[in-house]
Amino acid sequence: MSKTEERVKEVRQQIWKKRKKRLKTVSSILGVILLIMVILNGKKILTDVFWNMEIFKVKEVKVTPEKARPLLTGTLEIENLGNLLFLDIDELHSRVSKIKEVESSYITKEFPSTLRIDVILRKPWALIEKPSGIIFIDREGKIIEASESPAHLIKVEGIDVGKDSIAENEIWKLDVLQEIERWYNYYNIQRYFKMDKITIIKPTEVILTNTENMEKNRKIIITGDNTEEQFQKIQIILEECGKTGKDFEYIDARFQNPAVKYRKQQTNE
Repeated sequence: MSKTEERVKEVRQQIWKKRKKRLKTVSSILGVILLIMVILNGKKILTDVFWNMEIFKVKEVKVTPEKARPLLTGTLEIENLGNLLFLDIDELHSRVSKIKEVESSYITKEFPSTLRIDVILRKPWALIEKPSGIIFIDREGKIIEASESPAHLIKVEGIDVGKDSIAENEIWKLDVLQEIERWYNYYNIQRYFKMDKITIIKPTEVILTNTENMEKNRKIIITGDNTEEQFQKIQIILEECGKTGKDFEYIDARFQNPAVKYRKQQTNE
């Protein structure tokens, strides 16, 4: 082979290498562009693929307890929740939390087509007596409808209420009520004194009333502080009354030495 032919061959190889390099560069650029497009449109592509798949459409909504279903139906439109894959659990939970009868909730997806909603419903704890009627509240002070008999609920006077709950400046009274309930039960005060009503006048004056016998209306007066200590003293006085047969009109446990006004015992002539 002549030198001229070798030179031509060499030039052709160099040209081919350059073309090959350019093709490789163009292919790489196109690949990167394609990858970016896939990344940017990935969600849309997946949505287009799965959105209308019948298998992922919500076909069943399990609500526990079942009696909570009517509360959820109007708020969530649970008959038309769409695709389970793309259902926003956080947004759904937010909507359930706004239902005033719901205390808390837990929502889960059960693939392929079932949504489960577990809720804890608020329970009436106390009833507030107002001239306009009776208002039921739960332990957080939320106003709710009472679906059960109010006979076992604490009757309360002296708490202001707003539209959906007790007023903000009245929250401390909930703590007072819970402390009374706790120590009243702990020291088994109901053996001698059945508490029918609690009247909160001010932090230093809370009246527990027993109106079972209107002729023998009895009351116990305490403060909103040191509740356990006061009930300890009340228990001792009530036990003594039980042993001696004495009855009382009131016990004022706000002092270091509680004041007691006993009823005059009637004697048979």
